[in-house]
Formats: sequence, structure tokens, C-alpha cells
Amino acid sequence: MGSTGAGKTTLGKILKSLLAQKGYFVKHVEININHGFSYILTFFLVRLLSYRYVSNYYLSLRFRNSRFFCKYFQLMMLLDILYAPIKILTGILSFELFCKIFRKKGVIIIDEYYFTAIIEYLYYSVNLCQCLPWIAKTFYKVMFHLASATLKNIKRKVKILHLHTSESNSVKALRLRDKTNIIDVKHIRYKSIGIKTIIDVIKHYFCGIEIIKYRILCFPRDIVDIAKNLYIIIRNIN
Repeated sequence: MGSTGAGKTTLGKILKSLLAQKGYFVKHVEININHGFSYILTFFLVRLLSYRYVSNYYLSLRFRNSRFFCKYFQLMMLLDILYAPIKILTGILSFELFCKIFRKKGVIIIDEYYFTAIIEYLYYSVNLCQCLPWIAKTFYKVMFHLASATLKNIKRKVKILHLHTSESNSVKALRLRDKTNIIDVKHIRYKSIGIKTIIDVIKHYFCGIEIIKYRILCFPRDIVDIAKNLYIIIRNIN
């Protein structure tokens, strides 16, 4: 978890490669918003409305037609609620079962997680659309309990990485990654603060989960060094 453009996905891919080379079963799972059912619908909507692709499909709707997006994102939340248990089952629990059956060492790398999804939808609800519909409240409850239940189930083996970088680095990373100059700086700031708040909540409610903080100053050098350090930590656990 961490700042926008801090290198979370890049770190996950490098770490996956390192562990796979050493014989680990590794699964890299991205869990945030607009997955599964909602992703499929958003994809077809963007194509149907002929909106130019910006960053990702739901942001293409957001930046091209914010009024429509504020109505549509409630449906996105509903579809994410329906898909979340499937994502957990196929992405995490089935992998754990596979490792137990074949008696293999396994590592699951989760990019973002549903706590981040709560922050994202909260931003769109309150700051962009200036409303908090009933579906948003339902989404927060379901996602928080689902994410919490998963952490409680496997907490002895969970390490949460908090990657933080400066706001200017986040803006620069978004421009390079998404090849766009359409940047919502307020969103970047809101997410960074929200992540810190969520991590404080995790510290308070989930004893035994180690939270490791890294400040990203030089990308990608710092990411490569972190991946090597994490590999050593994981190897010592197993």
C-alpha cells in the first residue's frame, strides 16, 4: 500500500521474479476498485461512448464526463461488492489451498487491497460527487469486514509494506506511466493521507501484523533494493 506512483506494482513484479527463481510458488494479485464485473462493464462503456483512454477505463469516464461518472460509480461499487468475495476466493484462499495440497512454499503479493478501495470510493463520493449514497456506506462496511477477516485468518504471515513518495514524484510517475497530463493532485494527496490513516487503524486492531515503511526517493533504484531486502525477510520466515 502507499502513495500513487510509489512503485507498488513494480515492486510486486520484481519480488515475484526473485522468489520464483528460488523455487517459490508466487501469485501477484491486484485488488482495488473496478475489477471483474465492473471492469467489463466500464470497458464496454468507454468503447461505446468513444471516450479517449486515460490512465484506465473508469478514469476515462471520470475525466471525460464527470456528471455521468458520479451516477455510474454507484453501480461500480455494487458490482465490486458482488465480485469481491470471488476475488478473495480465487486470488488468495485457493492459492493457500494449492500450496497446502502440494506442500510447496508460497507467497501471495497483494497490490493495494480493499482498504485502498475504500479510500478511492470515499474520495469520489465526498470530494468529486459531493454525496454519500447508501451503496457507498454498504461498500465500506462489506469491504472493511472482508479485508479484516482475511487479515485475521492469515495474520501470522502477513507483512504490510507502506511505500511513500513525495507528491511531485507521484505526479511525475503518473505522467510517465499513463502518458497523460490529466492529473488530479487533490486525489493523490487524499489517497496518501487515507493510506496512512488505514495503516494506523490496522496497527490498532490487528496485533501481530508487521508494517514495514519505505520512503521512495530514487525510482527504480530504491524499489530494486527493497525487493532484495524483502526476499531475505521472506526466506527467513520460511
